[in-house]
Amino acid sequence: MAGHIVVASSFTLKTYAEHEVPVEKISINPYGVDTRGFSPASDSNNGNDQVQFVFVGSVDARKGIPFLLETWDNLDTGNARLTLVGPVSEFTKTYIQQHYPAVTVMGKLPFSELKKALPAFDVMIFPSFFEGYGLVVPEAMACGLPVITTNATCGPDIIEHGKEGFIIEPAAEEQLKEA
Repeated sequence: MAGHIVVASSFTLKTYAEHEVPVEKISINPYGVDTRGFSPASDSNNGNDQVQFVFVGSVDARKGIPFLLETWDNLDTGNARLTLVGPVSEFTKTYIQQHYPAVTVMGKLPFSELKKALPAFDVMIFPSFFEGYGLVVPEAMACGLPVITTNATCGPDIIEHGKEGFIIEPAAEEQLKEA
């Protein structure tokens, strides 16, 4: 019944269209990032020889965490580390620590700390199955991180595949491994 709907991503537009909202009634207005708060680290890799991957968001199934952990476990990660940042239940945190000891679970960080922590990583992985936008994607990009994300996020709107990062299908293990 709305005269017009403004959404943040083409994925959200597609979702409304699949529910029979006329596309001509929808406009995309993506979110922005305050680059005064999110910016690249002054030194690359902070003197660490490991490649530091990070996920930021709710540590749950909708965000693709079981898929990410299973895929990570099947990779020869060599000198790479994965850190999960975001709200997580004690049960989930304990499960991850018991079954994936090489993965660090930081839990939720205050926004002010996230801005400082994000530039210390090298790559952001955001394998969400369904995301209206995913503001953490452009925040990571503002910090100079390439982003691996799915086409169920804002990724296709702001990432040129192979340039600023990689766009994969949700739950596409081989695509994630390649990226």
